Amino acid sequence: ISLAKLIDNYEFRQDLLYRINTVEINLPPLRERQEDIPALIDYYLQKYAHKYHKNVRGISANTLSKLQKYAWPGNIRELQHAVERAVIMADQEMLHPEDFNFNMQTFTASGLHFDKYNLETVEKVIIQKAMQKHKGNITHAADELGLTRAALYRRLEKHNL
Repeated sequence: ISLAKLIDNYEFRQDLLYRINTVEINLPPLRERQEDIPALIDYYLQKYAHKYHKNVRGISANTLSKLQKYAWPGNIRELQHAVERAVIMADQEMLHPEDFNFNMQTFTASGLHFDKYNLETVEKVIIQKAMQKHKGNITHAADELGLTRAALYRRLEKHNL
């Protein structure tokens, strides 16, 4: 729905439009700009590999193809979070399809299955995975999760882990 229609239907104030509408940029959704996906993935891949101190260097051609075919209902933010999650969970230099969630009704991470995107559940499982990977070493698990030791302790207590 355009702002002009909202103004015509008295659902948006015209004076407010004049205050915020200095320059209008129409940007199509990501699903209509599939050619932008590789550059966005490269950007987020570098950003999160650096942030989480991961040695993830690239993405397989098969994975890129699948990501370009996906509709991205959450637009760029969904892509950003998908890449971030894949980098966090990655244990190889290249990201593969199994590192991503292509069936958006379920979330799979290393054989674990979620029917919903309940943030509390996902957080608990990711913390468990990090703790298992680092054999209970709080310092290493906290570093991998991008948390301080104190923050990880709070989350462990919160989830009764």
